[in-house]
Amino acid sequence: MTILILFYSRTGTTKKVANLISENLNCDNEEIFDTKNRKGFFGYIKSAKDAMRKNLTILEKIDKLPGEQIAMLLERLQDDILEKKGFSAILTQIRKGIDPLKRNMNLLNNTKKEELKSKMNFWRSKLKL
Repeated sequence: MTILILFYSRTGTTKKVANLISENLNCDNEEIFDTKNRKGFFGYIKSAKDAMRKNLTILEKIDKLPGEQIAMLLERLQDDILEKKGFSAILTQIRKGIDPLKRNMNLLNNTKKEELKSKMNFWRSKLKL
């Protein structure tokens, strides 16, 4: 079994903990990034408001994930959108983007990564995430 620790760290504290855990487990870790700027005091306020409102966001760090894992993350995002916002035509587009990724066991090439990032930014803008 291979272990990969994925983490998000707004201030760097979670990054330190993730590094310690990965050292103790002797496994890799990968930082993921929010597409929204959450630095400083106003970033803290924005994060708190989004958390209270249960607003969704799209995380961006797909460089070291194979297509099948990206597909799983997008499926979770899709489920969250459906649960919190109800049906949206964008969900159909996300689903169409997931299907080819499920069959990809490898890392995405640069062209595919850029295409996916562009789609994610489009979905985020349409869903007002």
